[in-house]
Amino acid sequence: MPAATSRRDLLFVLGISALLLTVRWLLRSHLLIDFDAVNYALGLENYDVRANQPHMPGYFLYIALGRLLLLFTGEANEALVLLSALFGAATLVPLWYCARLLFSERAAAWAVLLGVTSPLLWFQSSVASSRTSEGFFSVMIAWLCLILR
Repeated sequence: MPAATSRRDLLFVLGISALLLTVRWLLRSHLLIDFDAVNYALGLENYDVRANQPHMPGYFLYIALGRLLLLFTGEANEALVLLSALFGAATLVPLWYCARLLFSERAAAWAVLLGVTSPLLWFQSSVASSRTSEGFFSVMIAWLCLILR
């Protein structure tokens, strides 16, 4: 069973996540970066997998979350970039818990700091890409496996 989380540790992880979200939003891409991003944006307007809006397998939940954010942003690229930034920031929480369960709180803090400064996470959470959601769920599955072992 995992050890109890201290308030200080939780505030550290949430603070770093908020910092990541803020920095990524300020440095976000204002253009759709690739063919996949264009298909996601088209899928926000008219979801039709037969017309590659978005491409197969359809990314139904990703598009549904993008449509929800589209209500707040009003622009497809901004909605998808915000979704990427949110998933990028959220990835740090299960990453911290995984490192804490496997090693120590100090190792968990280093894992989060390395995650924040990772060029791959930095780039993918600043553009319209589904890869940050894939990363989040991968780390989440690892954390759940560690808890349930």
